[in-house]
Amino acid sequence: MNKRKSLITALILIFIAICVGVCYWWQQTGGIRINNPIVASQAPSADDELLPTLWTKAMWQENHEINEDYVGTVRFASGMIEEPVVQASNNSYYLYVDWKTDKYDNLGTVFMDSYVSHLDSDEGARDHNVTLYGHYAYPSVDPTSTARFSLLNDLKEEENYEANKTIYFLLADEIREYVIADVFYVTLIAEDGAWKYTPEDMQYYLGNFTSAYMKLFKEQIALNRFYETGVEYDENDYLLTLQTCVFNQRQLRLIVIAKEVNRYPLP
Repeated sequence: MNKRKSLITALILIFIAICVGVCYWWQQTGGIRINNPIVASQAPSADDELLPTLWTKAMWQENHEINEDYVGTVRFASGMIEEPVVQASNNSYYLYVDWKTDKYDNLGTVFMDSYVSHLDSDEGARDHNVTLYGHYAYPSVDPTSTARFSLLNDLKEEENYEANKTIYFLLADEIREYVIADVFYVTLIAEDGAWKYTPEDMQYYLGNFTSAYMKLFKEQIALNRFYETGVEYDENDYLLTLQTCVFNQRQLRLIVIAKEVNRYPLP
């Protein structure tokens, strides 16, 4: 009988120890699931003087020497997405071409709209809206569906916004910091069996917006956005727009608009 009581006591103590351990883990991790693809931001704050040291002119130059079409790297502060960005003379070349090898790649390369200028030049000031295009990776191509801009689709859920709202555009001479303002779908218009055209009031890729068009555009966004972020913007702000496809919805495009909030010159 005493042995039996001792055994029961020992089992109770073990159970209590396990419970205490689990509670401690939950407190330390905030109950985050290990398989959650969304990573909490580890980036420095906007006031941190060390931010420019995360990206250097030498790092940009190394990539530019590989391919002169390379313009920079888009990086989420959370680490959710980090992709090199190129710009060609048209919006089709890098759809299925790897920027390093110049060979066919089913996932292509993230590219900047060929019609916009992201830098000030002798010919004029940079455009107020720069659009980047990246593929959604279908499981048949990438079983994890995490390549290129695939994980933008996680931003449809408001619970993923706060940890992933900050985006950096790492350029030759500076780092531009953006905060996500809107996430929404655009339904394309079909012609000859292909989804080709954007509705007149949803032309998210324009390099610049008039005051009248921005008002119309934002009215449509308000009807289609997944949630409110509280980030306001107008035609005078500098924007970074990201576009990708939607799984099994060929007529849809997922659009993420981010507003520039800081610029950090590189030493």
